[in-house]
Amino acid sequence: MRDTAVDPEFVKSIKSRGAWYIPTLDLDESFYIFAEHPEWLQQPFLRRALQPSLAKQLNDPAWRAKTLEDAKALAAQKQAVATNMKNVKTLFDAGVNVGFGTDSGATPLRIAGFAEHRELKLLTDSGLTPVQAIQTATKNAATLLHLDDRGVIAPGKLADLLLVDGDPSKDISAIDNIDTVWRRGRKVSDARWFKPQPAKPKPPESAPQ
Repeated sequence: MRDTAVDPEFVKSIKSRGAWYIPTLDLDESFYIFAEHPEWLQQPFLRRALQPSLAKQLNDPAWRAKTLEDAKALAAQKQAVATNMKNVKTLFDAGVNVGFGTDSGATPLRIAGFAEHRELKLLTDSGLTPVQAIQTATKNAATLLHLDDRGVIAPGKLADLLLVDGDPSKDISAIDNIDTVWRRGRKVSDARWFKPQPAKPKPPESAPQ
């Protein structure tokens, strides 16, 4: 729901049907946010996820200006995000099941991997606590998909774990500081994939003959 605020009748209807609400806040934001060149565009977690051609596009002033030139469209996109953020908070507080989605990969600017982390940030900006936001992508997502072997850290569950530097339960941005990734109890990647690596020293130049 991006075009209007949800009302009590809608809340009652969706709850009575046991339906799920998946806000995909990042979807509308992706149309303009990269052109606005926010500071987080330089964070290592995002930069390492970009194809070189896309990184070049995001740094192109002409592309950014063209993306933002339609003031009416830009205002509509921002209003859609704002309305959706208010709606997800209203529905969450009312006890509606809130799931997690981004449509990542549907367009180049819905960057797979990063889009999910951005969605978590937008959920907290909507008023959910960091823990509530994380649960939409873990516990709630597993429940929505009828998967009872994952989604929480508990005995007997699949050990699919994301270890980070920091405490994302207090600051959701810590989710970007990935240290290691574990899949079914086996480490599959470490920090070198997510953090900038020191440049290799250049070989010494040969002395002139």
